[in-house]
Amino acid sequence: MNPSTSTICRMSAKDTGSLKTGNNSSDEETLESWTAALRSLDSKLPLEMEHFQLIRELGRGGVGVVFEARDQGLERSVALKFLHFPHLIEPKSVARFQREAVVMAKLHHTHIVPILSSGFAYGRPYLVMPLIAGENLTRALPPKSKGDLRQVQKIGLAVAEALAHAHQRGVLHRDIKPSNIMVDESQHPWLIDFGMAQLSEVSADATSGWGGTLQYAAPERLEGKCDARSDLYSLGATLYSLATGQPPLQAADQADLIRKIIHQQPTRPRTLNPLISTGLETVLLKLLNKQPEDRYGQATAVADDLRALLADLPISARRLSLAERAWRWVNHSRSRFAASVLALGALLLALLLATSFSHQRATEAVLNVAQQSRREAVAHHHKSRLWSTQLSWERGQRLAQSGDIDYGLLWTAQALAACPERCSDLEL
Repeated sequence: MNPSTSTICRMSAKDTGSLKTGNNSSDEETLESWTAALRSLDSKLPLEMEHFQLIRELGRGGVGVVFEARDQGLERSVALKFLHFPHLIEPKSVARFQREAVVMAKLHHTHIVPILSSGFAYGRPYLVMPLIAGENLTRALPPKSKGDLRQVQKIGLAVAEALAHAHQRGVLHRDIKPSNIMVDESQHPWLIDFGMAQLSEVSADATSGWGGTLQYAAPERLEGKCDARSDLYSLGATLYSLATGQPPLQAADQADLIRKIIHQQPTRPRTLNPLISTGLETVLLKLLNKQPEDRYGQATAVADDLRALLADLPISARRLSLAERAWRWVNHSRSRFAASVLALGALLLALLLATSFSHQRATEAVLNVAQQSRREAVAHHHKSRLWSTQLSWERGQRLAQSGDIDYGLLWTAQALAACPERCSDLEL
């Protein structure tokens, strides 16, 4: 073990937490040697750490890296999750990692991976969890039989029951997606990664605001709002993806995806996979309603309907009539509806003018209406791109200000790359 690593082994959580770049050179040299040692740890496996032996890296996400390890005291295999290196000097990331331990300690459910213990070693906080022998659902293939769809429904039932348990204890997961659901070798589903979780009594501002995966996020999350029904939307998006082989909404860029999340309804699941029953389609579409009040009120209600589907019994959710779907579209899209009415009125006016004026003038009037509609569509798309660029820029600035220069530059570069040609409205 090199000297810098030995220094880390002797450091306490208090010592490490107090390291900051200061004005004197000794502080800077200490921080430099500390960070260099941390960077080299991942390449020194297998590695002894307290009573654990780190065997191999299992995977890493935005803020955490997970290792397979051997608990030599209890002679069992476990998973150790460390805070990823770039976030060690970002106070919000450290707080979020510590919050994950507090949140998971509240939960004891057969479909939630429990936390066994937590600690601090090699300059990093870590969590100890059972080692799950299985895979997440990122690479799950689309169902090719009704038996496959039953498995999707069983996974949905397990996650709904896990969410009901968490919600009853004031915990919101906030990042339900295929990669955060594992199925072990006995086909038992597990809900994992509470790194984005939030206690319901804590405001969104206190938990760093937006987080999670945009493609599975509820529309209200874009406005900084989140409750249990937001988790249910994400569950619906996940089950939709598993049942059809694609997410509910897809787009070429972030701005277009944001626009679709707010305004566009997903393709009906049975259109993409005819094996899906009308009952399952009804459940999925209810979960994916744009307005939270139109979704299920509680995860227990989702579990009840999925359990009924598995038993071939009637469900509580019902299919909306054509009139109800039209009314909800109008109520949700009032501005677009008004624009459509005005456009229709303008078109009718142009047609009336055709009876009084020449064919050429009537044609010009229709073309003017079409051009105006196109200009409005271009303006709407430009506004969506500005919003996306602003979000990326602000995140880059926050990361840079907190000391994470590399990630800050990456997000800032992404903002500049996505910036429309006309950026005069952007507050950069």
